[in-house]
Formats: sequence, C-alpha cells, structure tokens
Amino acid sequence: MNIPNYNSFHEGHYDIFWMPYLFMSKKIAKIYVRLRGRKDYFIDELIFTTPGMIKRIAEKVLKEGEFYLVPHLDGIVMGNVARVYFYLKLNLKDIKDRRFIVCLTRNKLLRFLSLCISGILVKILVLFGFSRSFNLIYFKR
Repeated sequence: MNIPNYNSFHEGHYDIFWMPYLFMSKKIAKIYVRLRGRKDYFIDELIFTTPGMIKRIAEKVLKEGEFYLVPHLDGIVMGNVARVYFYLKLNLKDIKDRRFIVCLTRNKLLRFLSLCISGILVKILVLFGFSRSFNLIYFKR
C-alpha cells in the first residue's frame, strides 16, 4: 500500500508546498489552500496520514504477520539510500541486478554498518519532510 505522508513538505492532491506540522489543523490548511488560489472543499475529505498513525493502526489490525513502513524518497541518491536500507532491513539476498546489496549482505560487519548508516540517513530525511509517501508492506505468515 502506498500512503501519502503529511509529515512531508509536499501535498500531492493539490501539488503545493506544505508545512507539515503547521497544517495538521484542517482550519489552517483550508486558509492556506485558499490563499494559494485553490478550492478548500477537498481538505475535509483528506485524512492527514503519518507513518506513526499507520503504524499504530497496523499494530492493532495486522497481527498474523509482519509489516514494514518504508518511506518513498524522491531522487536517485535518496531513493537508493532508502532502497539499500529496505533490502538490508528485510535481509533480502536474492535480488536480481542488485550486486552491490548482495555484497553487503554477505559480510556481517559491512551489512551492520551499511544498515546503521542508511537507517540514520533515511530517518533524518523522513524527519525533515523529504518522504512524500510511504509504503506499508505486509508479510502474512
């Protein structure tokens, strides 16, 4: 599942700059959208989803398996950092055309260091609003 992230600096429905922590109030969001020359009626239909909100819901509902929240980061560099983090976190080894990641998974120390560094980078990028959306991946047992 791909879910919009309202902790991002981009609002995808209106395709405008967004102040995530300021516009969590629908009243303030409506004023801002009107100031940007857009109609505000759609704001009432939006659910301001965040990774934390989806994680809490998933913990209650998805009890028969494992789930992961994976941020979607735009751009070649940020996207590849997120991809490396995801592959290493899930310990995926049989990945076609991902020789670099396969090499990282073979060496435990290198895998650990890569996982720590990419994890920190991903968390910083998400914290600063660079993740427009995130994916919920669910593995049922």
